[in-house]
Amino acid sequence: MFGSVVLEVLIGIAFVYAVLSLTCTVINEYIAAFLKLRPRMMEAGLRSMLKNDQLVDDLYNHPLINTLSNTESMRGLFSVMAVDKPAYIPAQSFSVALLDIVKARCPEQDAGEINVFASVVEGAKAVDCDLKNMLVAFAEQAEGNLAKLQAMLEKWFISTMEQLSAWYRKQMQLVVFLVALGLAAATNADTLEIAGRIYHDTAMRGTIVLSAVEAANARPDDLVAGRQVARTYAAKVTDPQLPLGWREFPQGFGQWLQKLLGLLLTTFAVSLGAPFWFDMLNKIMNFRWSGVKPRPASGDGSK
Repeated sequence: MFGSVVLEVLIGIAFVYAVLSLTCTVINEYIAAFLKLRPRMMEAGLRSMLKNDQLVDDLYNHPLINTLSNTESMRGLFSVMAVDKPAYIPAQSFSVALLDIVKARCPEQDAGEINVFASVVEGAKAVDCDLKNMLVAFAEQAEGNLAKLQAMLEKWFISTMEQLSAWYRKQMQLVVFLVALGLAAATNADTLEIAGRIYHDTAMRGTIVLSAVEAANARPDDLVAGRQVARTYAAKVTDPQLPLGWREFPQGFGQWLQKLLGLLLTTFAVSLGAPFWFDMLNKIMNFRWSGVKPRPASGDGSK
């Protein structure tokens, strides 16, 4: 019985972490969309790659790229605010658009011819020397094959975007932590208090386990579904019968220190992200339903 109660407490804590993490993710997405962080990151990446403002502007004005800007809009709370530039550009669109721009600078010749392509790159006004050398090297390696040249440009673009995405995630870690801390403080999501209340309150434990089962079955696969799940279960975790919300404040230094520790534990846990906690929630519940297997007998008892 004790083991079952402990597992239910773990399920309850994982459930609270999962919903708070999901809420944190949605808040982070709104912040990123409001500040246009991804479009800005994309533009910074393109300017770093091409090292020429005119080439970047021409790229954004190309029909293949410009139409992406028109389809990029923020949903939900900020749906009326359109994003000026795309947050994502397919590698194929980038390579085709770049080749079109290069060809337009030398329209009387075929951009598929390597020497012509190299001459266009060499003659591009105010192009950085490093970029010039890279494009010439690509052109030489393509050996007259336009498809091969396009594939090399796509590979270059994908590699750069992967590095940029890693940098973006690293920069967002502080934002994620601060949002998680603010969310934990606003909801009084004190891990120590949550664990104690779930453990001692049978009715609360049963309610939160049922909610956890529903949440695990409704695990969102994308952000839109995530918003719906967050709205649905945020109401449940803020229910007066459940262990969130400020009802009384700590008294004295010791209680405040304990409260701070509990909030920090929640903050670090929520920072791990919703996918981690939904996976953990499923694992704990599967273990609970399967039960603990008995240990095999050691010998025949004659030992």
